[in-house]
Amino acid sequence: MSKETCCCGSFSVGKGSLFIGIFNIIGSIINLIIQPICIYSSINNPDKTKDEKIPDSVIILSGCVSIVILLLYFIFACLLVHGYRVRNHRLVSPWFIANYAWLILSALSIVAVFVLKVSSEEFAKGAVFIGVCLTYMGVETYLVFVVKRFADELKAEAECKIVQEKC
Repeated sequence: MSKETCCCGSFSVGKGSLFIGIFNIIGSIINLIIQPICIYSSINNPDKTKDEKIPDSVIILSGCVSIVILLLYFIFACLLVHGYRVRNHRLVSPWFIANYAWLILSALSIVAVFVLKVSSEEFAKGAVFIGVCLTYMGVETYLVFVVKRFADELKAEAECKIVQEKC
């Protein structure tokens, strides 16, 4: 097992992946608790919602889609932690594949929102939005590469074991 490090050189990629998985599980649970509360308050307190043009059905639909995505994210994070425990790269891979897809969708969303902000002459808000989102995407990309390196390390270990068994 190699001792490649991540997280400022403090942890191995395996431990870093474990921490990433645990934090994703905790974050998913917190968001799964908060999301239904937000949906409920958006529908029952429409005066506190900024845009009254959005119908309740759209709020409910977007909330339900968010809950499904959070459940999937929770499952992938659990697979990541279990993959660390049993040292199986096939259990770690779904997390970083899902996050690759999430990064692509996030990039497309960021561009779309920025274009909408610029077209409505809110360039300053759009610039701040881009700055925050690029910071988020930078951190997320780093985390994906940490888990990818760990999966590659596990894959190499598995191949090495297969070669040793054949001899």
